[in-house]
Amino acid sequence: MTPRSVSLLAALALCPIAALAQDGPAFDCAKAESSAETLICEDAGLAALDRRLADRFAAALAVSEGLDADAEETTRTLRAMQRGWISGRDECWKEPDLRACIETEYLRREAELVAEFLLDPRQRPSR
Repeated sequence: MTPRSVSLLAALALCPIAALAQDGPAFDCAKAESSAETLICEDAGLAALDRRLADRFAAALAVSEGLDADAEETTRTLRAMQRGWISGRDECWKEPDLRACIETEYLRREAELVAEFLLDPRQRPSR
């Protein structure tokens, strides 16, 4: 076996690990503290929602940081609202159906970000 073959084999062997890492949530499951975070780490559907919301939040941050006026205040408020939302999501432990509550919270927050920051390209005003 040539050194190049060994390198290729090693790279291929690591591909499933990279794919698995992509299946988890956007946060580090080793640091999961709440029952909501633990369930998100265990549930592929909720993990996918977490990644999607993380992408929406990043897009909202980009919009807020690019504003001509009040960019700093809008960004600060957006970050505070997200921290508040996480605290609210973590309150789902009180609900009889933890998974349903978490899923609803993610979908609601995504809709809020999309509406407030016009993240859906179809909603953006034409220039």
